[in-house]
Amino acid sequence: NSVAALTRVSIEAHWEQEEKRMMRLNRYLVIWVLCLLFPDASATDLQVKAAELVGYGIFESRPVGTRASATSRTYISDGVERVRFTDYTSEIPGELGVNFGIQYVVNTTPKGRPMQVRQVIRFPEGGLQVPGGRLYTESEQKGEITIGRKAFYGFGFDEPYEIIPGEWAIEIWHGSARIISKKRSEEHTSELQSPD
Repeated sequence: NSVAALTRVSIEAHWEQEEKRMMRLNRYLVIWVLCLLFPDASATDLQVKAAELVGYGIFESRPVGTRASATSRTYISDGVERVRFTDYTSEIPGELGVNFGIQYVVNTTPKGRPMQVRQVIRFPEGGLQVPGGRLYTESEQKGEITIGRKAFYGFGFDEPYEIIPGEWAIEIWHGSARIISKKRSEEHTSELQSPD
């Protein structure tokens, strides 16, 4: 009797463990199937917990790649590398050759994962009027950054018509959320060089 009772308890314990193991396997199977069916679901559900502005102002850089033509949403854009800020300021002199921008990092998990962003420059009131062409109130560029690594976005005065006095804004968006915003003022050189 006692041997039969022990055997029955042992068999029940074994089946109970087997049932728990099957439940775990079923859970993993459901997760695996969902990942196969919706591989990008995690990318669209990414929640940005922290985005940090790590640099802003006037910078020097080296051009890289080819110049991208203007579109209805994006003004002409150039690729740059080796960005080095020479002056951390929100006051930008209105001079040809001056480049200004922001450097930022998105600190969320998992680090090293790509993330889609929309980078926007809002031009001062009146917009940027290309001679004989389009009027831009803003310029928007979509791109991919890497979580945990510094990213950069900026603008350079290459043409006289680009020098617009007033408040410029640079914004970084992820989905419908603005995660970084920096405003700056362009001033004419004469105003900056006048003695206090």
